[in-house]
Amino acid sequence: MKKALLSVAMAAVISLSATAVSSTVVGAVSSNLATPKITKAESVDGGVKISWNKSNGAEKYRVYYKGSKGWTRMVDTTSTSYIDKDVSSGKNYTYTVRCINSSATKFTSGYDSKGKSVKYISAPAEHTHTWQNITKETQVKVVDKEAYTYEEPIYEKQGRYICKVCGADITENTTAHNKQHALNGEPVSYKTVSVEVQVGTKTVTVPEKFHYETKTEVVGRKCTACGKVEMFSEEHTHTWQNITKETQVKVVDQKAYTYEEPIYEKQGRAICNDCGADITDNLEHIFDEIENGGKYGSYKVVTVNVQVGTKTVTVPEKSHYETKTEVVGRKCTVCGKVEMFSEEHTHTWQNITKETQVKVVDQKAYTYEEPVYEKHDRTICNRCGADITDNLEHIFECNSNYHNEWRDIQVGTKTVTVPEKSHYETKTEVVGRKCTVCGKVEYN
Repeated sequence: MKKALLSVAMAAVISLSATAVSSTVVGAVSSNLATPKITKAESVDGGVKISWNKSNGAEKYRVYYKGSKGWTRMVDTTSTSYIDKDVSSGKNYTYTVRCINSSATKFTSGYDSKGKSVKYISAPAEHTHTWQNITKETQVKVVDKEAYTYEEPIYEKQGRYICKVCGADITENTTAHNKQHALNGEPVSYKTVSVEVQVGTKTVTVPEKFHYETKTEVVGRKCTACGKVEMFSEEHTHTWQNITKETQVKVVDQKAYTYEEPIYEKQGRAICNDCGADITDNLEHIFDEIENGGKYGSYKVVTVNVQVGTKTVTVPEKSHYETKTEVVGRKCTVCGKVEMFSEEHTHTWQNITKETQVKVVDQKAYTYEEPVYEKHDRTICNRCGADITDNLEHIFECNSNYHNEWRDIQVGTKTVTVPEKSHYETKTEVVGRKCTVCGKVEYN
């Protein structure tokens, strides 16, 4: 054992008794340094830590503990603290310190003969608590039916006259009733019968009907590992955890819409072999080509797709389903208290937004008339360059001659469509709202 007492021979060397101090084996105190004073002895993780003040001039310190046979050497150190790890929780330990020279052959100070005592208490190991609820049972009154009152009839026995002929009660009208029977040629006779007659009412109170049920309430918790107990109070701060409910919600990705789709038919069209124009509705065009020196002066029939109308096409809605998680209540993870939200609480709304790409038109589509030119053989004045095809007498006025040349002559116009210019921008739209407290969602 680390702390085993030294042998008798070694005890004579290191003992702190008065005899040992003056022993020639150890040698007398070579200098009078201040006696180290233990300032703190405390339980730490893994043992007892002792700390002492520094003695000016000290080269080393020797630490002792006090056992059943006196002071026993533990360690030599240049530090001013030491942790004794060979300890047991719940036991008392006493320590002292003195100065020695660097070679550990001489004492250079005295020591505290009483020492510093401490009771070692081991720190509990850190762990994650495994909590078990502490419950309390109370008897709670449950009313099955509340107390109520009603009016109960009061009866008395009374003698009543009963007609033997018709069985009527004639107590209040005996004479007149009998007279009527006599006038009808019927016998007249009655009897006296004792019957119960209601003479009033009394108020009856039916007591409340109830029973008792056992209410189990969580009042605290206990760690099954270390035994730590925490009792709850009404004032404790709840640690809430949401109680959620999942539902499937339809989300529309694209609404249904319609568009007009062109309808085409195969038709034979007359195409000019010279210029490639569609002359189906103007076959005389080939004579113009001949007059203008066209190479072919003919046409060919080509089958092409011609739009003859439109049909309405409906594109169905595109959608999918998403899981909607709604907070319907909350539960305290400490005491287990549950609060379910009701429709009456004040919602704290947060907007739900959706981003879409929106087309922005920078310039609308438009049309304009573009001139159509054809090559024609024209008569040109040699002097002034004028086109005198339709006025040959011009040469006499200009005193000149003329020549023929092919020129571009506008013969009409064609409509040109300039397409729309546009770009897309992101549009953020508020499509609903969500309560940040209960998670309720409302879509516009």
